[in-house]
Amino acid sequence: VDVTVPNVALGDIVIGVSMGVDTVDGVVQGAVTAANVVTLTLLNNSAGAINLASTTCKFVVGRPSW
Repeated sequence: VDVTVPNVALGDIVIGVSMGVDTVDGVVQGAVTAANVVTLTLLNNSAGAINLASTTCKFVVGRPSW
């Protein structure tokens, strides 16, 4: 899922992701993939479906100063 986030830039880091539902055995990863875009990816390690249709995702983006 691509999320528009004003002022994020390539090189910024998604530090953590929080989901509003239990992701069971799923792993959620976030990455800045373009200017103003964060892409969230779910790796489903379970045998069943994980329904994210009506949930809230929260994430923290950091900008390194090195």
